[in-house]
Amino acid sequence: MKRLIAAMLATVLAGPAMAEFPEKEITLVVPSAPGGSGDRVARTLSKYNRAIKAFGQEITVKNSRGGGGSVASRQVKEADPDGYTILLLHQGLITANVLGVTTYGPEAFEPLAEVAQQCLVYVGSPETPYANYKEAVEAVKAGSKLREAANIGAPAHFASMYLNEVAGIDVTLVQAGQGSERLASLMGGHTDVSIFAVSEALAYQENGLKPLVIMSAERDPVLPDVPTAKELGYDAEFCIGNWILAPKGTPEDVLAKLRQGLETLMTDPELVKEMTEGGFKPVFVSGDALAAKIEASTQTIKRLGAKIEKK
Repeated sequence: MKRLIAAMLATVLAGPAMAEFPEKEITLVVPSAPGGSGDRVARTLSKYNRAIKAFGQEITVKNSRGGGGSVASRQVKEADPDGYTILLLHQGLITANVLGVTTYGPEAFEPLAEVAQQCLVYVGSPETPYANYKEAVEAVKAGSKLREAANIGAPAHFASMYLNEVAGIDVTLVQAGQGSERLASLMGGHTDVSIFAVSEALAYQENGLKPLVIMSAERDPVLPDVPTAKELGYDAEFCIGNWILAPKGTPEDVLAKLRQGLETLMTDPELVKEMTEGGFKPVFVSGDALAAKIEASTQTIKRLGAKIEKK
């Protein structure tokens, strides 16, 4: 009897057993509308997680568009740090902070992993006379004007600033907005050039847009005829990194399980194939390597942001 009472007392004192994470679905918040590049990455993760059960629970995608990504980032920043609400965002987290849209940057989150990259492609309208970006640069230096459809303050704007800075030219920026709106500006003849992620440039080729240069280390297999900036003599690389982030203060064991699930997903051959064919470069970068990439992006964007302020 004494042993039974002791066992019962030990059970009461121990309290209920802690459930192992995750015990319910995980919400992945994205800043883009359905069909946007970030949304496509998130839904690909959700789809293959359902197939291979990398997390043991569903991943539900929540679209929270607005404020240059700040609506989505703020939702996750203020969420309970329990691992059940995470964020997919990119350098927009940095640009929003540099431009004063938010009072926080990547330091307000726990970085989990980079899961996909997209380098930026400078394109011309269907009427552009230029075969590549170098021809456009030479024309501007000879006195021609170049009107760029822009989403001012977004990562794509910073990428075009960087490229044009390296090339030594100034362009006329025309605020257009998101990718579909920049496409409409080009198709309507209101602007001459714009900049898109690879997946967008790939999708918009059917409209007659002409890729002029890609800001990657090497040519992209889905756009094999598009020269890199370095090939044309401009040492300028800029790739969007799709980062998965958790609220600050999320327990380390939960972070480890989230990273493990993401790594499992990113080694699935069918997921890799689908992402690659869609214009994304599937990767898995975490830990110190991811921290270094985020810091490098932060420094570049801060420097370019100072130029915007001066203007």
